[in-house]
Amino acid sequence: MHVVALDLSVKSTGFACWQDGQAKPVSGKWELAPSLEWAGRAFVRLQRNLMDLHRVTPITDIIYEEPANMAVFAKMNSSDVPFALIGLAAHADSFAEAIGCKVRSAHQAKWRRHYLGKLPRGEKSKSLKQYAMDRCRQLGLEPAGHDEAEAIGLLTYYMNLCRVTAPWEANEILRPPLAAVA
Repeated sequence: MHVVALDLSVKSTGFACWQDGQAKPVSGKWELAPSLEWAGRAFVRLQRNLMDLHRVTPITDIIYEEPANMAVFAKMNSSDVPFALIGLAAHADSFAEAIGCKVRSAHQAKWRRHYLGKLPRGEKSKSLKQYAMDRCRQLGLEPAGHDEAEAIGLLTYYMNLCRVTAPWEANEILRPPLAAVA
């Protein structure tokens, strides 16, 4: 099993990879394009980065955070964001089909609930991103940014769906509330 989790974004896509036998995920972020106007470049770079990972160790599973609800996109003044996010998701799906691996998208609220635990309603996106970084630190992981931390959260969620205990969670007994992490 070689899983790749993606927190898709044109400017900074977080990734986390894990394969059988690893104690911790390999993670980071890819700068795909300087802005939304360069979405085509982002699509090509996503494909290229996935192929580079696949060449090292064949990918068996890909999970990514599904793009926002279409109702959210409908309220935007520009079609650039929905085009870019849906395009990145479509390219992840296309890549998975081309190499013959499983692919799945995860709703943001579901994977966050699993990884972060129960949080108060109405939390701002900035706080949730910080919670993902805090959670990684609780588990002994040191992401460089929130994109990487959220990709690790997606990876952990997917492994749980596959009934695989993530090694970085294996020795966890009690999860302290994230607000208590300093």
